[in-house]
Amino acid sequence: MKKITLNSLYLILVLSCAACSLLEGSLEPGDKIGEMVVSNNLDIGDKNFNDICSFEQLLEADCEIPASNTKFGVSVAISEETSDMLEQAWKDSTWEVTLDGRKVAIEEFGTFDMDLGDMQARAWNIAITNPPLGKHSIEYKIRLFGGSRPGNHTQTYTFTVIP
Repeated sequence: MKKITLNSLYLILVLSCAACSLLEGSLEPGDKIGEMVVSNNLDIGDKNFNDICSFEQLLEADCEIPASNTKFGVSVAISEETSDMLEQAWKDSTWEVTLDGRKVAIEEFGTFDMDLGDMQARAWNIAITNPPLGKHSIEYKIRLFGGSRPGNHTQTYTFTVIP
């Protein structure tokens, strides 16, 4: 009987540790990676990383962001010609995001809509504050079923915070 009880306790301990590590890997608003805070508090006027570097630089890992930029967005958007087309593209889409290798609980961050020239766009509300010096990456895996660009899309953006 003791052997069964000890084995049961051991199994519970192992499963609990596995569950903790899964939770630890999922970033939610307010969580930290070291001193860097991941949030959903982008304010009007805050820069997004593509305001600091071009998407080409971000895709080619040639983006350098001065440490004086203590808060900026790391969000991407999808855009369509009309609001109806945007809703169609968005409604069944799926998104997976990792930041510096950590899974992001993307739905917890929320979205915001904006005009991009003649296009209607929706972006995730993800910001980082106090990113440490060095290389960082955020990867978006997007699956669109509707809209003008259906299919699977993976985009990895890399930037280096410099002194």
